[in-house]
Amino acid sequence: MSNIDKDTFDRFLRDVGEENAEMILDLFIEEMREYENSLKEAASLSSIKDIMHKLKSSALSMGASTVANLAIEIENLARNDDSKSFDLLPDLYEAFQITISFFNDYKKNLSKKAP
Repeated sequence: MSNIDKDTFDRFLRDVGEENAEMILDLFIEEMREYENSLKEAASLSSIKDIMHKLKSSALSMGASTVANLAIEIENLARNDDSKSFDLLPDLYEAFQITISFFNDYKKNLSKKAP
């Protein structure tokens, strides 16, 4: 499974424009780090479910498909009081890092194109 949905990411870029993309990507990266910290402190399935609900929407809008798919799966497990949602968190953290790396690489390429 690809970490980034190219069509969605391209649509995001068209919608916001390259001049705004770097700022929005920075915000999304910071948001993912905040979600990761919140999840590491989460003690209940209810809190995990709430975090996943917010995360999946953000991730879907940015084309972060692996993060979004894991968030959907974890949210569904948490909604059903299935503690397996805790077992998937390391996979989500890894997806965060891969996605952050992709977005940082994209931003570097933007900087190279700037006059």
